Amino acid sequence: MKRNWYAVYTRPQREKKIVAFLTKRGIKSYFPLNNIVSVTANSKKASKEALFNSYVFVYLNESEVGLL
Repeated sequence: MKRNWYAVYTRPQREKKIVAFLTKRGIKSYFPLNNIVSVTANSKKASKEALFNSYVFVYLNESEVGLL
């Protein structure tokens, strides 16, 4: 069967836990992060935030879609 990428909606701020769960089950997933640099008067702070809030992308067969 042909595999496709699907967008899976998750609860807010649970994306990293979902990716860890899917990886443990052997399901290929992708969670894009955006690097943010905050600059104040005398310091820089780097952080990462979700590019698409509440979404994780998974690579599945059509038959595997119902298993999530």
